[in-house]
Amino acid sequence: MSKYSQNFKNTFAMKTTTVIYFPGDDSIIFALAAALEAGYNIHPVIQMDELWDIESEKIILLNIENNKSKFVDLELFINLQKPRICGTTDLQKLYFAGSENKFNSREIAMIWKILKRNKCYINDAILMRAEYSENTDIRIQRYASALRASLVKATNTRDMLFYYKTIENIAREIQTKKDNLEIDILARYSWKMNNITNEALERISFDHMFMIPNRNVAYAYLSNISPWLDIYSLKQQALKKFGYLIILQYRLHNEDYTWIGSEQIDVRQFFDLPRKGDQHDILLIGGHQYISRLIKKRILDLIQ
Repeated sequence: MSKYSQNFKNTFAMKTTTVIYFPGDDSIIFALAAALEAGYNIHPVIQMDELWDIESEKIILLNIENNKSKFVDLELFINLQKPRICGTTDLQKLYFAGSENKFNSREIAMIWKILKRNKCYINDAILMRAEYSENTDIRIQRYASALRASLVKATNTRDMLFYYKTIENIAREIQTKKDNLEIDILARYSWKMNNITNEALERISFDHMFMIPNRNVAYAYLSNISPWLDIYSLKQQALKKFGYLIILQYRLHNEDYTWIGSEQIDVRQFFDLPRKGDQHDILLIGGHQYISRLIKKRILDLIQ
């Protein structure tokens, strides 16, 4: 049982209606605000076993069915839990349905009615899905920055509860129209996150031990990375800046990681690894010295 689910059972068990949501779309905060206004509880899930842990008299599944790859036994769950399930929907339908008749659940129709009554919720949700720019509504920038910063920290510290709480704090702020200090702090921390990530990018260079004749191989050793380092963004920026081959070594969760990426070559084939998924990006877990020896040996084998 997840830490979040245990807390939920202790605090909200068997209350009337709970919206179970998959937090894969930032704009969900506005649907959750409407759910809170309707008097429902809200609860995130990201994997199948968490669904079985939730105790509530009635449940609504939000953005669960369109993520079936993450919930492989969803049909079994729905069949067994039919007496409790009072509806399923996704954000697209909630935000753009033209009539409450589109829903076969009065509980979901209530969320839709609140969204329609608060038209700004839907307008803001559309902005949340758009490309962010300097002209974007400052509230949307604030929400997006706080969510991104909390997701980075939660991922780096393996504390997804921190991210879920941020989602729900924002939803409650939207519902109550009262600013939340924690969201202000997280939004400001997004600047720190960007600075830390940019500093890491600047440490990548061509002056290192992994050399290929007539090729620019980029490398950086980052040691123990900061909880606020956006490693995903760093990798994407590195691929754009150093397209041929990039090697990043860092420590996270007391483990050594070596990430190898390229926009130009098949990395798995280059290092004679079994073909699997994206061929231009691999993440190896193991001692840095050992992995480094393997990489140097493979490079020598190729150039001899």
